[in-house]
Amino acid sequence: VRVSEAGAILQANAAAQRMLGLSFDELTRRYVSDWAPATIFEDGRPCPVEQYPVSQCLVTGQPAGPQTLGVLKPDGAVTWALFSAVPLHDQPGGPVTGAVVTFLDITERKQLEAELQQREFLYHSLFDTVPVGLGIADLEGNLLEFNAAMLAPGGYTREEIERLRNVAKLYVDPEEREEVLALARRQGFVHRREVRFKSKDGGFYYALLSLKPIRINDKACWQAMQEDITEQKQAELALRDSEERYRCLSDSTSEGIAFHEGGRIVDVNGACAEMFGYTASEMIGKSAGDFTPPPCRDLLRRKIASGAEKPYELPGLRKDGSTFPGLIWGRNITYRGRSMRVTTFRDLTEQKKADAALRASEERYRAFMEQSSEAIWRFGLEQPVPACRPEDEQIEMCYRYCYLAECNDVVTEKNLEAIQ
Repeated sequence: VRVSEAGAILQANAAAQRMLGLSFDELTRRYVSDWAPATIFEDGRPCPVEQYPVSQCLVTGQPAGPQTLGVLKPDGAVTWALFSAVPLHDQPGGPVTGAVVTFLDITERKQLEAELQQREFLYHSLFDTVPVGLGIADLEGNLLEFNAAMLAPGGYTREEIERLRNVAKLYVDPEEREEVLALARRQGFVHRREVRFKSKDGGFYYALLSLKPIRINDKACWQAMQEDITEQKQAELALRDSEERYRCLSDSTSEGIAFHEGGRIVDVNGACAEMFGYTASEMIGKSAGDFTPPPCRDLLRRKIASGAEKPYELPGLRKDGSTFPGLIWGRNITYRGRSMRVTTFRDLTEQKKADAALRASEERYRAFMEQSSEAIWRFGLEQPVPACRPEDEQIEMCYRYCYLAECNDVVTEKNLEAIQ
């Protein structure tokens, strides 16, 4: 565009007409100052006429620009351009008679820059607010960028991580890092590999590390994602420790312990498997009713359905088909979020034998007492007589504290009077 020393538009080429959205006749009826309300800086502020490159050029007689300005076209769109102005003279060294204004359309570039800025804003918004640690490091492990979530698990500040610089200093075990890098080289990425990183307080935390190859300014880098799983890991370790304690306890008891879900066995201890003549793996998956004779299974089902916790007797059915007397009691529990029932089974075979032997002995004793032709007394003591006392004191205490606990029918009143 050629303008006069007064700022009037004298000539405009086709490119200028297209960029400004005006015809040749419309342009040549205007002055530079007519664009004052429609010319803006890059930050959106209106640009005063006196700050146009052409205005400065006409005043100083020196070339001005380039300067990035936006021009509002009649249709409301903005054309962004680099404006420059060169003064015109009728003769060398003479007064300024006008200027030639050139402008390079950079609208598309500005649009791309705006889109890029928006994407960077969205990326950084996500990068800084996502609850997992995100970072970028070069292939040597030098950290280039990282978000706040990368700092939280270890209790570091951004400045402290920047001073550490290389991620190798964060690994508890250098061999873990070598294993991660070997895996990354072998398959080209790492997906949620469990590692341990140092904490600021001298401890460590557990994390799942993922690595993905990217390029930054044509340089190969790793994009890292770190998920803090310390609480989960501690819960798992506590559960494992609890299970080990349970296993040690259950394996050391002589009572059979079984877990069943919906009536199906999911775990048993060694004593339970041995009691029924199975291996533990053989019992798992079977119905709880498979281990009691058919006539007793309905009772077992009712007890399970009602959640009964009081002990009751129930015969057991061994793998070989033999049965044995048992005492059973159960309790409903929640294990790893699943509703289960833990049942304890005690083999009463020896107890039943002992009870029977005791009853037989009692019967023999009674028969002896009733059938004897001799008078039989059994005396009790109201308090124990210490064996450490002298013999005469023991005899005296026996007389003092003894009482007639039992006698047979042969004992007469005369005998009793004699004793007393």
